[in-house]
Amino acid sequence: MTFVLSRRVATVALACAIYVALTTSSVLAQKGSTKPSKSAAATSQTVSSLPPDMDSLFIQAEAAMMAENHATTVRNMKEVLRFQPENAGAHYLLYEAYLETFEYESAAQALRASIRHGNRTLNAQHRLAVLLRYTGEIDESLTRHRQLLSDHPDNAMLRSSYAETLAAADRAEAAIDEARILARMHPDRSMVRKRAVEIFWRTGARDEAFDLARENADHFPRDPIMIGQLADLHLRTGNLEAARSALEQMQSVIRRKRGWANVVVYANLGYVKAKTGQPAEGLRMIRRSLELSAENPYAHRNLGVALLALDRRDEACDAFRAAIDQNYDTAFPASMQFGVHPADLIKEHCP
Repeated sequence: MTFVLSRRVATVALACAIYVALTTSSVLAQKGSTKPSKSAAATSQTVSSLPPDMDSLFIQAEAAMMAENHATTVRNMKEVLRFQPENAGAHYLLYEAYLETFEYESAAQALRASIRHGNRTLNAQHRLAVLLRYTGEIDESLTRHRQLLSDHPDNAMLRSSYAETLAAADRAEAAIDEARILARMHPDRSMVRKRAVEIFWRTGARDEAFDLARENADHFPRDPIMIGQLADLHLRTGNLEAARSALEQMQSVIRRKRGWANVVVYANLGYVKAKTGQPAEGLRMIRRSLELSAENPYAHRNLGVALLALDRRDEACDAFRAAIDQNYDTAFPASMQFGVHPADLIKEHCP
């Protein structure tokens, strides 16, 4: 299972979908002039004058975003927009703050306003197309994706998010076609091919997902991400021996002593060992994973599995409850999960 760092990271699967591989541009670069627009000038007839510290409001808002103090960002940008209602950068920063606090409807409204007032970059328009999928506006999301793809047909992130939106709309056949195009157009981009595997898997083309995952692992033999995804697929289908082989291969190519790859290997190889007669060794590995990332809900679930195999039921139950507390349900979509849900394990084994 792909690594989850924290509740914030785990639950912002949306943010990952919107941000991954998109062109990043700073808000300060987008905010434009702090001079009032014509519309803002008209507004100023009912307001005494523009505040002298407009730039400071932006600087404070950006610092607040970095500190995860999103209420301050929202407050500052609303103050800017009182005087400059057409300031695309202020709307954009407001969108980012709402996105971080999971207020997706408000985020979409702010991003629409940013685009309407001049921020018509591919980055902004793509983010809106993806965001609309999560606000339930699937038809508009698909339309916007198609419009962008007509101008940028080779853009891998556009095509992959379009395929994911097709899958969300239960248009599996069309989504599979797009995933095939994606893999064919970008044979040397590992992360693009990784996303194609997940699209195949989600839409039920599981043989094709396995074929591409194996091809990826062969084509990128030193890339732990590709090998780890193949191990994930084996775990999802319950093929523990195949998962063990892939995880051991993944472990052999990891170069750093810390980082997400080690978290995944220790947590999942430990799980395999716990389920195949080596619970003490599995427990040791899973504890190592938790030392690297104490907030990974799957490592907590796996820890409980190992403890249960060692007949340490009370500790196992604590671990299962910790997995739920660390947002096991929202860390990944159901199609990417493997093994028994901790809530079911609690029902079965915990008083």
